[in-house]
Amino acid sequence: MALTVFHVAVTTCENYLERRRPGRDAHHAQLLAWRAAGTLIAAGRAPDGTLVDLVWRAEDEDAVARLMQADRFVIEGLWAMYVGRPFAAFIEPLTLPRLDGNRLGVIVEGRTTDGARAAEALLALRADGRVAFGGFFAEGDGLALTFAPEPHEALRWLASADGWVADGLRARPFHYVL
Repeated sequence: MALTVFHVAVTTCENYLERRRPGRDAHHAQLLAWRAAGTLIAAGRAPDGTLVDLVWRAEDEDAVARLMQADRFVIEGLWAMYVGRPFAAFIEPLTLPRLDGNRLGVIVEGRTTDGARAAEALLALRADGRVAFGGFFAEGDGLALTFAPEPHEALRWLASADGWVADGLRARPFHYVL
């Protein structure tokens, strides 16, 4: 069966950054095991800890739900709610980074006008070392993890790229853990 890549957006519990500390190392070990198995592509959080983003490779939405339900932070109630959606097309990272909770990036999301041109633009930005990975959802939205130092710079990169709707782009800081 072919695997699909899914983006999962997680809402965390109150005081997440403090409450996660006791189980953080074990959680990272779990994430690294999933990555070694080829199931988890990326994971990280917003600087304030209110959101977590994961990118999974799975057979279907049920498989993603099983992975999430097996995550110790879900079991422990630290990840309160999550929503996943499959990418219709995904541009893989060239390399997988080592575990590092201090690596900053910026996630950019928004509408595309032309999926093929937007994909070419992401490939060029990835080749320039400005994008780690990205993808496109069936409804025409795109998501990219950039290595921009600030959200306004990431917005500028995608706004000037072919295939993206410049005035509808949103950017948010991201701690690219793995």
